Amino acid sequence: MYCLIPILSPLTENKEGRNILWGIVIVIAMFKSILIPLSNIFGFTIPEIASNFI
Repeated sequence: MYCLIPILSPLTENKEGRNILWGIVIVIAMFKSILIPLSNIFGFTIPEIASNFI
């Protein structure tokens, strides 16, 4: 997480950057709400790293 701060902090300085960050947050939330139930339905497992990231 600390490695991402220098990359993400310039994005918060203008409105376009904040829109990009909100887009990233929305995409992650959508994947979390869709991918985990699908994995339970179809019986595949999500690797530990991916499940922690999501």
